Amino acid sequence: QRFLEKPAARRKSAAGARVAPRPGHVDRRRRLELPTRPFVPTRTPTVGKDPNKVSQADVLDGLDEPWQRHLQQLLWWLGFFPNEQLKPHQFEGVLRVAGVAPGDWPACDMTRLRTDEERLAALPPPPAHRGFLLGDVMGLGKTWQTIGGILLVEYFEAVRGDAGLTQPADRSTLIIAPNCALKDMWAGCLEKCGVRKSEILEY
Repeated sequence: QRFLEKPAARRKSAAGARVAPRPGHVDRRRRLELPTRPFVPTRTPTVGKDPNKVSQADVLDGLDEPWQRHLQQLLWWLGFFPNEQLKPHQFEGVLRVAGVAPGDWPACDMTRLRTDEERLAALPPPPAHRGFLLGDVMGLGKTWQTIGGILLVEYFEAVRGDAGLTQPADRSTLIIAPNCALKDMWAGCLEKCGVRKSEILEY
């Protein structure tokens, strides 16, 4: 699930020489530092494709269920495709990928919770099962739903880690792709969600 950098990738040192990075090294704690400001939706049309672009505020106003509004803005806050929105069928898929039973979670604007205690209290209960098979047909957004679920799992682990309940090593995700084209597609989607290339380890 998370993170792919080619072992042969090279970077420049401060002196300008090219040296190989440590294989498999990712500063996950830095990656998972939560934003410090609450989410504020855009008021200018940035979501979707021309000529039907709308603002993030319009997207949130158009969602009937409060938990869907809270989930969409939490995902945007975490970096999830800021110029796109979840389709109606994708909200449940994102939650199930994250091990959350669809219902009323999130029950509040998670981006406005400031303390570890508030965030821990607002997390969903631990999943009753391990594993989920997302079997949508082609074109229904399985990649998006999976990345949304990954971001939620990372958020849960970041909150628990900040409270001293988990270690950074618990926050990785393994993605297994059947070919190079799909591997590159996944890497591109992760980058669009704010994942830096140095955090993507490819094997």
